[in-house]
Formats: sequence, structure tokens, C-alpha cells
Amino acid sequence: MSQPRPEPYAGPRAAGAGHRNGARASAAAERPVPGPPRASRRRAGLAAWRAARRGLLYAVTIVVCMVVGFPIYWMVTSALEPGNLFNFPPRFFPSHPAWSNFTHIFTVNPLGHWLANSLFVAGGTMICSLLLAVHAAYGLSRFRGRAVDGLGFLMLVGQMIPVTVLTIPFYVLFRQLHLIDTLTGIVVATTTFSVPMCLWMLRGFFDGVPRELDEAALTDGCTRLGALYRVILPSALPGVVAAAIFGFMLGWNEFFFASTFLSTETKWVATVGLVTYMSQYFVEWSALMATAFVITIVPAILFMVTQRYMMAGITQGAVKA
Repeated sequence: MSQPRPEPYAGPRAAGAGHRNGARASAAAERPVPGPPRASRRRAGLAAWRAARRGLLYAVTIVVCMVVGFPIYWMVTSALEPGNLFNFPPRFFPSHPAWSNFTHIFTVNPLGHWLANSLFVAGGTMICSLLLAVHAAYGLSRFRGRAVDGLGFLMLVGQMIPVTVLTIPFYVLFRQLHLIDTLTGIVVATTTFSVPMCLWMLRGFFDGVPRELDEAALTDGCTRLGALYRVILPSALPGVVAAAIFGFMLGWNEFFFASTFLSTETKWVATVGLVTYMSQYFVEWSALMATAFVITIVPAILFMVTQRYMMAGITQGAVKA
């Protein structure tokens, strides 16, 4: 009876295999656990960068707002405390605020009449600018040709003429039309500088309105003016509001023509009345700062109410032009 033949070198092979397996197991145990995948690390770094960029943006915005708003704050502080402009070191918070300065400016001078006159000039400039610029911009947008483009270019060049050059022609014309020392003459003079800018602003918006809307309105029986009023203007509402605010601000800040053509004190606008606080040897700083703050309130409120339309009108009109 034959016996099974023993396998040579079985023991050493098994021992070697066991030794190698043990070394592999210990090496695997000592190997560090791998971190998160590369995509996860990239997402985490991107999120951190976005958070840092957002924080930097907020910080820059706060600094810019402080720089822009500090003159207004200092104007109010100087109006509440006389002589605060010349204190060193400066006091950023008035120790004894004098609120009576704001009532004093309405009793000493006819500031109420001046503000009403400024409102009349600003409103008249806004209405006249829109009436002229809307129709002219629609014509420049819908009708092409060398004559039309040349007319638009001449209107833009007309805005570049210095105001002082037009003073004598305006004076001669207003004297013949009996517009000297009238607010209507100031409205006419200011409108001449407001129309070109409003025209080009509105033209950019009208160019962005598809011509198919005009054709559809004309097919339905509308005239050109009907299509403009019923279809085009509602589509270009942000541009119309932006042009209206521009005309209003230009009329509200009018000073040169008002100081030249207005001689009656009750017909002065607020910007001309502001100069009365400054003389050759003395400046009434508290009343000057209080009046300047009151004059600033109206356009500030108007801008806050129409901020969305005005910013959209300026940016979109510039891009579409």
C-alpha cells in the first residue's frame, strides 16, 4: 500500500506567506486614512473664497457709503452747532444742538417762496423736456437717414456750448419776449440744455423696443402718435422716468440763468437765495448749512422713490444706445 508523498518546502512557503500577509496588514494599519476627495476640497475652497469676497464687498460698500454720506452728516452737524466748522479737534457730535436754526432760515428769508420757485422751474423743465425729447427721440429711432442722424448729432453738439456763450443771446431774446425776471424764462433756458441729454437717453430705449410692436399697432388702426403713446412709451417706462428725473434735477439745481435773469427777491430760486448768506466779510455758516440741507431733501426723496427706474434707465439706455 503506497503512502501519500509529502510536499517538500510546504512549511517554509506557508511561513513566508503568513509573514508577508502580516506585513501587509500592519502596513495597511499604519497607513493614514485618506482625506476628502479633491472635488469636496475644491468646493470648500470655493465657498470660502465666495464668503471672503462677499465680506470684502460689504466692507468696501460700507466705506464708500461713509465717505459719500459724511459731507451730509457734517452739514447737519454744522447747522445744529454754530462755529463747529472751525473747532479743532473737530466735534463729530454737537454738544448743544440748536434746532432753531432750521426755523430761523424760514423766518429771516423767504425760503418758502424760493423752494416753491425751484419746484416750479424743476417741474416745468421736466415737463417741457419730456414733451420735446420723447417725440424727437422716437423720430430719431424709427426714421433713418443722413438728415435725421445729422440733426441728432447737432442737438448733441449744442449741449457742449458753454452756458456763458448763450447768456447774451438769451438776454436779447427774453427782453423781446418779456421773459426777463420771470420763472418761465428760466424754464425755457434750462430746457435747452436738458432736451439733448433726455433725447439721447430715450433714443437708446426706443431702439431697444422691437419695431414689430409699431407695425402691430399700425395694423390695428393706430397712428404713429397712437403707437408711441399706447405701445412704445409703456415699454420704455424706465427710460422715461430716468429722463424725467434728469430734467427735474437740472431745473432744481439751476443757478447761472436764475442769478442772471432774476432780480426780484421773491422770484429767486433756492440756489440763488443760498448765496445771500455769504457776504464779502462774513459767512453765516449755520444758516447756510441748514438751508443747503433743506434744499438737498427734495431731490434725495425723489431719488429714493424712483431709484429703481432711474438706475435701470441710465444703464439700459447706455447699453442699448
